[in-house]
Amino acid sequence: MVESFLIKGPKNLSCSMHIDAELKIVYVKEGSIVINYEFSTVTIKHGQAAVVFPYWLHSISPSEEIEAYVFVFPANFMEGTYQPYQNKIPDTYKFSLSQEIMSYADSLIKNQENLTEWEVKSLYYVLIGAFFKNMSFHDDDKFMNTFLRKIIDAVYSEDMENITIKSVAAKCNVSEAFLISYFKKYVSGSFKEFVNGLLINKALDCFFRYPHLSITEIALKSGFGSVRNFNRIFSSVMGCTPSQYRRNKK
Repeated sequence: MVESFLIKGPKNLSCSMHIDAELKIVYVKEGSIVINYEFSTVTIKHGQAAVVFPYWLHSISPSEEIEAYVFVFPANFMEGTYQPYQNKIPDTYKFSLSQEIMSYADSLIKNQENLTEWEVKSLYYVLIGAFFKNMSFHDDDKFMNTFLRKIIDAVYSEDMENITIKSVAAKCNVSEAFLISYFKKYVSGSFKEFVNGLLINKALDCFFRYPHLSITEIALKSGFGSVRNFNRIFSSVMGCTPSQYRRNKK
């Protein structure tokens, strides 16, 4: 089984506004689910699915009679599929699934305890492929100006290895207490874990965009002050060293 992969469901999927570091795909077999994003709301019904990208503020409200599943994929699965659409927003977050895709997803759900890494990745590409197939994207000032985006921009403008929640709060024009409260309410994990996640996401993007760079160059380009810290944080988040990650990609 792939670390961080999870299938939630078929019931008790309700959750209040929060943020996850992983990619979620919500799939409805029966009933309906309302997903509230920070910037829009969608309703998905039988045979439909919706995407929740990492660090998107969202809540999930299912109907009373519901059979649905949430596939939780590690964020690094997005490498090579989402990079062209970063800083853009899709016209909608929901998409329809063919009977063939639903049957395939159902077969993996039944065998979820014994899924291989290949099967998990296959499920991801089948689902995300259905999403991208008929999707268009556009720039959206409202999305780019959300409070979470302000936090991310503030984090990236700092020395990320020595950043503090106090310095980020100052750049976002809020108090340190308010930002601490925001993270407790909406973000799964601590502020440090959030920053580390951003650092590693940037490193994964560098692996994709600059395959010719050395590990040291990727570490520095991603905001790390030393290769030692890069190796330590990368290993704690990804479960392997940067060098192992690069070898496994080939």
